[in-house]
Amino acid sequence: MRIPVVFRRLTSLLIPLLLLARFAPSGAESRRQVPDISSLSLEELLDLEVSAAAKHEQPVSEAPAAVTIITRTDLDHWGCRTLYEALERVRGFYTSCDRENEHLGARGFGLPTDFNNRVLVLLDGQPLNDNITGAVSPGSDLGVVMEAVDRIEVVRGPASALYGASAMFAVINIIPRQGGDPGQVEASTEIGPHGYHRVGAAWNRSLGPASEAALAAQWGRTDGQDLYYPEYDTPETNHGIAHDLDWEEYWSLQGKVRHRGVSLQGVAATRRTGIPTGSFGVIFNDPRSRSRDTNGRLEIRFDDAVRPGLEVQVRG
Repeated sequence: MRIPVVFRRLTSLLIPLLLLARFAPSGAESRRQVPDISSLSLEELLDLEVSAAAKHEQPVSEAPAAVTIITRTDLDHWGCRTLYEALERVRGFYTSCDRENEHLGARGFGLPTDFNNRVLVLLDGQPLNDNITGAVSPGSDLGVVMEAVDRIEVVRGPASALYGASAMFAVINIIPRQGGDPGQVEASTEIGPHGYHRVGAAWNRSLGPASEAALAAQWGRTDGQDLYYPEYDTPETNHGIAHDLDWEEYWSLQGKVRHRGVSLQGVAATRRTGIPTGSFGVIFNDPRSRSRDTNGRLEIRFDDAVRPGLEVQVRG
């Protein structure tokens, strides 16, 4: 009796995989790293390649959308630790934080209660938005380690015809670094005020002409600070002072292995944070006020050129 059950389960997995097969113009075998934009001429800037605008690589000048490329040099110069901090510097975007979650807005739209479900975030083409509500957090619980990022492609404007409902305001594609030969390692550590600590590291290496592997991890914590809210300024609520509730702790792990046209890519992250604002009916200044966000993604992909000008891709 177990064989038919297993067969049905395998069938239910294989059919969606086959339906996900799509055909697109063939791109380059491997993506090139974007150089320092400040050193490029206008003609060279227009020749920079992006893949998020039309789901295949093409020069920026041919992309059917307004595209901003955040390079590795930009991330290092700005000291970005999260996608949220990188998008603060992109025109057309505005950001806000309610001491529990980070929120994105674009073109004057973006309610905090939407939890960013109108912006699609991709990791090398793999969606990171929630499967149920379409929400995504651009903060530390996203799971992307910035040391492992080569560039970020920001496509402004609606792209729902290509990507679905979550791409109403923008599509953000995070491109990880490609395998280096010999292996490349980048690590960083930070210490700041209010008990802030962070450690991040990324490793990538070429394993052959058509194979590569990459691994990245990070951990961070901050104790935060006591915050004053005049709305709660009564003796019963500690005179409006939220004590030791502005803390946050997180870790994340991401990796990718590729051999020829087959790749396995995943990301996992967990974040715990205090809630100092008394939101959602939580008792103000209650030391038990906290939230926990955990997410994980694992994707296997087959991507290969069938013949010149035609590429087949199957993802699951």
